[in-house]
Amino acid sequence: MKSCLIKLNQACEQLNDILKVGTTEGQVYEFCQNFMKENGLTSSWDNNCCPLVHAGKRAIHAMVRPGNNDIRRGDVFHLSFGAKLEGYATDFQRSWYVLEEGKSEAPEEVLKAFSTIVNTIEHVRTNLRPGMMGKELDVMARKIMGDAGYTYSRGCGHTVGMALHDGVVTLGPDNSTLGELPSRIIEKDYVFTLELFVDTSHGVVAVEEMVKVGENGGEFLYIPQTKLWYIK
Repeated sequence: MKSCLIKLNQACEQLNDILKVGTTEGQVYEFCQNFMKENGLTSSWDNNCCPLVHAGKRAIHAMVRPGNNDIRRGDVFHLSFGAKLEGYATDFQRSWYVLEEGKSEAPEEVLKAFSTIVNTIEHVRTNLRPGMMGKELDVMARKIMGDAGYTYSRGCGHTVGMALHDGVVTLGPDNSTLGELPSRIIEKDYVFTLELFVDTSHGVVAVEEMVKVGENGGEFLYIPQTKLWYIK
């Protein structure tokens, strides 16, 4: 998993060379498809919509192939990418902001959303322990997000193995759809995603990291995104 995440982060670094005003979601999709082919990777989910690419508030949030929506100034640009290598899946999300003329940083609305997500992921990661139930972690995340004025409907993470959602434990609330998954006990060495998102007037801000459960918290499988990335 770690070697695959290293490759996906390399893809993000290379993306910085093509991400600009006017680049379409479809062009980013094609770049990522070519990157997977060149690096021996396969999609973690339906190849027709892997990765998911969203530019601005007008982006369509569904499991559909990215199209002609183009990056514009003042957009949040969001990438949800997952690939398989050597039989194991990965899943991660990253966020950028497209600077407006004369500006050097994103608006407060976007910065607050990003920092709240990152702080929530870090809190859950450091408090993750073997023996806990998945829903206990979700309660932690909802408290921090709620205190900042944000709500979300799904859980804050899930286990990943040879499948993207391997059905062992979900970090989510009790409900009829999830069944017993939120109440299952977390064990050492399980691998989880920790993922949260906020809808803003500039587009969705989201971050997703992968961690391995240890005795004293979750260990990031690769370098996390702790700062909002910019498209100038």
